[in-house]
Amino acid sequence: MVRVIRQVASAFPDNLASLNQLLNGSEEALVVFEPALKIAEPVSALLTDFEREYFTVLAIAGSDSGDATVAHQRLLSVQTLDHQVTTATHQLIPAIYIPSSKLAVARSLITELAQFSNSQIDPIQYLMLGLVRQGEQIRVLEIDSLPPADSDPDKLRLLLANRSNDGFFSTFVLRKISKGFTRVALTLKLTPNFITVVSFLVGVIAAIEFSRSNYILGALLLQISLIFDCVDGEVARYTKQFSRFGAWLDALSDRVKEFMAIGGLAYSVQDSAKSIWLLATLAVILQTIKHISDYDFIAVRESLEVKLEPISLIQKTDGLAPRKLLKKSSALYWAKKVIYFPIAERWLLISVGAVAFGAQITLVVLIVLGFLSLAYVKLGRVLRSYKWGDDIKDCNFIDQQGDLGLNLKFSNFRFGWGISSLFRLIEFILIITIFDFDFSATLFLLTFVIAIYHYVNLYDSLNKIPPSQRFLGLYLPGRLLLVLIVVMTLGAQSSVISWICTYLALVIIWRGGRRLGARGN
Repeated sequence: MVRVIRQVASAFPDNLASLNQLLNGSEEALVVFEPALKIAEPVSALLTDFEREYFTVLAIAGSDSGDATVAHQRLLSVQTLDHQVTTATHQLIPAIYIPSSKLAVARSLITELAQFSNSQIDPIQYLMLGLVRQGEQIRVLEIDSLPPADSDPDKLRLLLANRSNDGFFSTFVLRKISKGFTRVALTLKLTPNFITVVSFLVGVIAAIEFSRSNYILGALLLQISLIFDCVDGEVARYTKQFSRFGAWLDALSDRVKEFMAIGGLAYSVQDSAKSIWLLATLAVILQTIKHISDYDFIAVRESLEVKLEPISLIQKTDGLAPRKLLKKSSALYWAKKVIYFPIAERWLLISVGAVAFGAQITLVVLIVLGFLSLAYVKLGRVLRSYKWGDDIKDCNFIDQQGDLGLNLKFSNFRFGWGISSLFRLIEFILIITIFDFDFSATLFLLTFVIAIYHYVNLYDSLNKIPPSQRFLGLYLPGRLLLVLIVVMTLGAQSSVISWICTYLALVIIWRGGRRLGARGN
């Protein structure tokens, strides 16, 4: 269980001396606020509700009066009366969470900060500066604005339950609709995991209706499932009910629902469109490759670009390269969001496309837009990777995704983030080759299950869960050999393929069950 930081742990320093007294007088985590700060309780609760491992601060994103540089939810630079930032991206709120394990670090800074007379006026800002200049990791919780202190707590809490960094359709449509459902869910005291299960079941029914050519009903249910998928996150953030199992269930169920919808569309026209299973299989492969490389790139990028080298406190500038700042109000910002082709936009295409143009055209457009998005994103990331060099460290999570059954190291170069997705592509190509390019429902099902299995490996790797159960999935060589033997001896349409899929599905469920039973789930 996570220990809640009580209000008595919060403190209000008037100057550097009082801040020093607070730090010396506590062995517990502290949340330190500036005395003059008027802040609504739901906003301050973002800092006080949980025990955290890292220093944590609040900041307003895209503020015109910015005093800090933030990237990937990490604080990189702080402006004070004595120090400048190269690129101001956020406005800091004068409050900071100090974990108990970092109290000694904060205390040691006080003497050094005393050399700046302005630190007596603004001790929290200077404390943030000192921590950043020492290379400490400071996480940033972004909010769109600082609401009035007398704001309605319930409405504000619901507003803050929005997920940051959402896509265009989610932000401007889905989140507007989901709020009403979230209020109902809160009134009924539904848990986030329960809502996730409901969303999953609605998505399954949507796929079934697609398979029956009931495209209007299928499209409606798919969008309802997507709305519920917003609701479970909002309820989790509102009630602070977070768990590793819940995150796993939410992420994995989204993938299953999407692939089932694709399969449902293919099934509905399989008798009249011979190429439909080819399209469905390619759609699953394309999305899997894109997703895995996305997650791995972001993880590598964060491990490299938020790691700061210590610099002197007396240095006026932060020494960072200038950054381009795209505000959420700009058309280019939202255009890039759409080009990224996130889940809401993909499901909107599936829903509208199925009703307006039918299954085949929908899948063709889904593949074309997915490929264009992949090409655009990959090109940008390859160019960005050139700046990193080849001395890449602490990326073992990529090596764990290799699924080769061998302890190989292949992540320690600039393009290592793409290796895991390359292995997945090779595996899918080899499976298609074993089937002699005979695209069918059987091949689609096998591709579907293997893709979901690799998502499990991906999430486990990113969450630093030991790969002790991966042998149950037979590893990549074992799966290929098994499929090859079955196809060569019994044929590509053998029911044994379905049994292989069933086995892998049970492995996925079992590994998820272990998360549910794990401590701190």
